[in-house]
Amino acid sequence: LYWAWPARAMARSVRKHQQKSRMSPFLALGLLLLGCRHRWGAAFAEQTEADKITKSTDAIAREAGVFAMVCAAGLLLFAICYAANKRTLSKVSERALSMSGLNRAVVFKEVFLSYVSAIVLEPVINIVSSPEMQLKSLIVNMLMILAIMWWVYILNDAFNCSDVTQDKKYSSWRDVDRENDWFKLHALSKSSNVSTAKFMSSIGYDSGLWFSLMCIASAFCFEEITHREVFHAWAMVLLWWIQHSLLQSATAWGAGFFVSFLVPSVSLMPIELCLPLQDVQDTIDSLDDVKEWRDFIEHRVQVKLQIVP
Repeated sequence: LYWAWPARAMARSVRKHQQKSRMSPFLALGLLLLGCRHRWGAAFAEQTEADKITKSTDAIAREAGVFAMVCAAGLLLFAICYAANKRTLSKVSERALSMSGLNRAVVFKEVFLSYVSAIVLEPVINIVSSPEMQLKSLIVNMLMILAIMWWVYILNDAFNCSDVTQDKKYSSWRDVDRENDWFKLHALSKSSNVSTAKFMSSIGYDSGLWFSLMCIASAFCFEEITHREVFHAWAMVLLWWIQHSLLQSATAWGAGFFVSFLVPSVSLMPIELCLPLQDVQDTIDSLDDVKEWRDFIEHRVQVKLQIVP
């Protein structure tokens, strides 16, 4: 027994060593596969990130291309509508003016103007409060600012007849500038008339609507832009649709409802010329005053008004 116990212990040690020797290749293979898996995983991860960047770049290019195509189509549509309205205005001889329709249009203008005045700071706050704002959202908010400010300017100018009344008053003093050198009266013609040229020859007064339409188009073209972000653009287009309908019920000088809808100046220009006829407290005291204003409008834009009280 004394000599048998060390022999058995040595035999067990030899068997364990042999088992470990037999397991070594399997352990080495496992470590090799683990290292390869780690390398393959890193390579696949790098390839996935590269694919994501490629797909993201392709998506941005595709969205930008679609947006550019939409803007180009809108520009072409605007040019067609502008030419159609200008051609119609040059051929117009007589148009009806409803004073009750004019009154409703003037009243609703206050609703429209109050709305755009109330939201004028919201896009600015969105830009200032979001330092990590994406470029697309920044562009949309800038377009929204331009649309709002343009509408504020257009509505205030179109429903303010002070420049028209000044034009009429000063045009009656043709002989005054001959006697007074300090009074310089410009030659009054259809092409130089302020109230006509700024609406019939300039597309700047139509930009407010098109800035709003560009905001709406961006929500359709870019995935990151939601219609909730351009809600005010939708609201301004809806308000303009109502305002345009009321203007058309007052007097319509354009080539049609849809065409004049896309070119706001064609609907707003007649209102500015006709607003003095609404002022029965100061401007209009008799039927002769109505006839005088009617002749003035005919002289400026070659349109004979049929006035319906």
